[in-house]
Order: sequence, then C-alpha cells, then structure tokens
Amino acid sequence: MASAGGSDLATRIRHGLASGKSRDAVVADLVRGGLSRPSAERFVDRALADAGAPAPEPPPDAAVPEDPGGRRAMISGAFWLSLGSCVTGVTYLLAKPGDKYVLAYGAVLAGALAFARGLGRWWQTAAGPFPWRPVLLAACLPFLGTCALVGGSVGVRAYQRAAKAAEQERHDRAEHARQEDETAAAQREAADQARNEAQAKRVQRAWETVRTSENPMALCDAVALLARGGLSEAIPDLEVLLRNPHYKSVQGCAAGALLDLGEIDTVLPTYVEWAGGADSDLRRTALMGFGEIGPRAAPVALPFLSEALRSPHWDTRYLAVGALAKLGPSARPSLEAARDDAQKEVREFAARALAQSE
Repeated sequence: MASAGGSDLATRIRHGLASGKSRDAVVADLVRGGLSRPSAERFVDRALADAGAPAPEPPPDAAVPEDPGGRRAMISGAFWLSLGSCVTGVTYLLAKPGDKYVLAYGAVLAGALAFARGLGRWWQTAAGPFPWRPVLLAACLPFLGTCALVGGSVGVRAYQRAAKAAEQERHDRAEHARQEDETAAAQREAADQARNEAQAKRVQRAWETVRTSENPMALCDAVALLARGGLSEAIPDLEVLLRNPHYKSVQGCAAGALLDLGEIDTVLPTYVEWAGGADSDLRRTALMGFGEIGPRAAPVALPFLSEALRSPHWDTRYLAVGALAKLGPSARPSLEAARDDAQKEVREFAARALAQSE
C-alpha cells in the first residue's frame, strides 16, 4: 500500500521528469532532499518505467518537505534527548543528600518527540539505511561535553581539596612546632626553677655551715659556694673566718671567697701579714693570692715575691714566678732574674711568662 509520503515522492519525480530534467538531475534533487542515492535512483527508474502514464501535476500549493527522510529530526532529537538526560543525571549525582537537582524534562521530551517523528518519517519513506552514525554522534556529543565539564569540575575541586589539605598540614606542623616550643620552654623554665631552688637550698645550708660547723673541709666548700653565688651578705661571716686562728686551713678559703666578692682592700693587708709571718702554709697562700689580685698588689707584693725567689725550695720559687707573671710590667725584672734559676722548671716557667708579656 502506497503511503501519502510515497505518493508525494512519486509526484515530485514525475513532475521533475516532465519539466525536462534528466534522470541524474532528478536523482540529485532527491539526494539533496534526504534520500540516499541508491533509493533515489530506484525511485527514478521506477518512474521512468511508468513513463507511459501521464504524470499528475502537483498541486500549486504543495510544499516540498524539508526533511523527507527524517534524518535531521532524528539527529536533533538524539542530541536533545542525550543532553537532557546528561544534565539530569549529572546534577542528581552531584547533589548532596536532600538537595535539589535539575530535571531537564523539557529537553528530554522535545528530543524524544523529534526523534520519534524523524524515525516515523524514515520508516514511511524507506529513505535508505538508518543514519546510525550521525545519530550516535549527536547522542554522544552532550555526553562527551558533560564528561569534560564534570571532569574539569572534579579536577578543580580535587586541586582545591589538595591545596586546602596542604595548607591544613602546614598549619598543623606550625601548630605542632609551636606546642613543642612552648613545652620545651616550660620544661626549661621548670628546670631553671628547680636549679634555682636547689641552689638556694645549697646556699642556705652553706650559710648555716659557715656559722655553725667546725669541719674545715665543709667550711671551705661552704665559703666557695657562697662566693660563687655572689652573696655579699656573707662578707661579715667570711671576715670572721679570715681572722680566726682556730681554722688556719679555712683562712685561705675565706680569703679566696672574699676576693671573688671584690673585697680586695680587706684581703690584701691580710696577705701582707701572712707573707711576712712564720706560718709556711699561710705564706704560700699569700704568694698565690698576690697573683690573684694582679697588678694592684704589685707595690706591696714585689718585695715578698723577690724574697721567695731566693728560697732554697724550688717549688716556692716556682710559685713566686707564677704570681709575678700576673703582676704586670713592674714584675719583669724579677722574672728576668728567675730565668737564670738553677731549677729547669723555674727557668722555663719564667721564660714563658716573659714571652707572654711581650
């Protein structure tokens, strides 16, 4: 049974042939109208075979269909159907639970109707093989474009998440370092406080020892601790020990502690007294003490040190050289004399002292 579309097509072919067009020209017109070339040639050959029958004139208002094979309608319908489906699916997948998403039913419905019309037209006209390639391409284009957009969006979000994670990691490291610094500072402060408290306790015990103990070794340790602590409050107690003949071994310790506290005017007369005294231990302490005081002691110390250089005991002479080396330029003549001492150790010590003073 011939369809209405088929009658229109036959009329067009007969009208074209009747107007004087050649077979190839009519075939070309049909191909431009959407038919495949084999189908167009088959329809034209059939019309030529029936050329004995007069071709009916087409009605004056008959319009030539723009898409006789439905090709464009199927391509357009496939495109909009795919685009609407992609938009709906992507927005649904990206939406958080409970959020809204885009339902592109207009594009889906319009695309489905256009594709159905084109498919019906192709079926009615039998206009060649189904155009699956352009239809498939039209259906894939929205999907590929959507994939590219989604991929780009996912990439941007992934980069943003990575940058945020890196920033958070840097912040966490900085916070961790700050906490470690604060902990270390607190530990140092606690350690300093503990040391200060322990030192305070030791000083308190040392002070009690200086005032109450009769043990020479304990007293020496106590006065040295008080001197290292810089406790000027201990000076009166140290002066008592300096002049207490019952603690001769402690007197030298008290003198050294007073020197450490800056009490030179108190200690220097005591050293002069000891240097001229009969106690050999106190005399040796005084000789060394002159050197500890330095050039300030030179005017009163040089006579005693020069006399010590004439001692029959080479260790006393050695001790005198050590004190002279600290008294400055005024002691140089005595050191030059000691450079000719009979004892090798004394000579070498004097020579080194002279060399260092140049």
